[in-house]
Amino acid sequence: MTRQGRAEPSGSSSPRAVRWGRGGLLGAAGVAGLLAASSALLLAPSAWAQSRLVGSDYISRPLVLPEGVLRIDAGPRRPYSGGQLMPAGQLQFLINKDFDDLAYLVPGAGYGVIDKLELGAVWPLRISPDLDLSDLSVYGKYSLHHGQIEAAGYAELRIPIEGDLEITGGVPVFLHLSNQVRLETGGFVRLTFGDDVNATFHVPLSAPILVSPEVFVGPEIGIEIYNFEDVAMPVGVIAGYTLGGGISSIGDLLARLTFADITSGADTIRLDIGAELFFDLL
Repeated sequence: MTRQGRAEPSGSSSPRAVRWGRGGLLGAAGVAGLLAASSALLLAPSAWAQSRLVGSDYISRPLVLPEGVLRIDAGPRRPYSGGQLMPAGQLQFLINKDFDDLAYLVPGAGYGVIDKLELGAVWPLRISPDLDLSDLSVYGKYSLHHGQIEAAGYAELRIPIEGDLEITGGVPVFLHLSNQVRLETGGFVRLTFGDDVNATFHVPLSAPILVSPEVFVGPEIGIEIYNFEDVAMPVGVIAGYTLGGGISSIGDLLARLTFADITSGADTIRLDIGAELFFDLL
């Protein structure tokens, strides 16, 4: 945790430094309550969520949502500081060695406006150690190539409520190696406008693998370069379970565990828990 922004979740501002201690940790009862409430929230729509346009398993999900498809998720689908590799979870926990431990509830959604254009937004809410609304982010993603290699143009605006104005651009890429393996990568640059203009470059690499038609798991790694001088490297694993099957799909339950930066001794551990639910609205 050597610089500002290293422990932020989706769309949030950076935490303030405090002394490490028991006050920074979520109690076991609090975590259990959050998980129970969030599970009910995430799974309630699954009884009526269903899409025939997004593939029947996680590996076949398209990079850009088809026209008329709504996805309930945790917002913008690009890397953030703090160890986020695409996508994030609606519940985000960051356990920090030199900062407060943090917990966020992160509601977001994306929609296929036309066949090649997806628009979406996320508005995180910090729920521990205190309640606080974070910065609103809106994004757009336009398909540039579809097939075994998928590529898209990505643009995002983070509207400052607590943090600074941010603009992000990039090119996310999916490489379908087989029906069981997909590489998720790309390149992104994030400009933060505060007292100075700071640039952060992100290159993620995730490799989800289908263990069965319903279960996927895989390693993840990323590189984050801040102002061409400070380098962070998140390393983690993603695992999940697909709801539904056949020619349609309800969505995916997922979890990922990440060491936010192994170059600094893994001072931040990040846990994401979430769901992606799909709805054909047309």
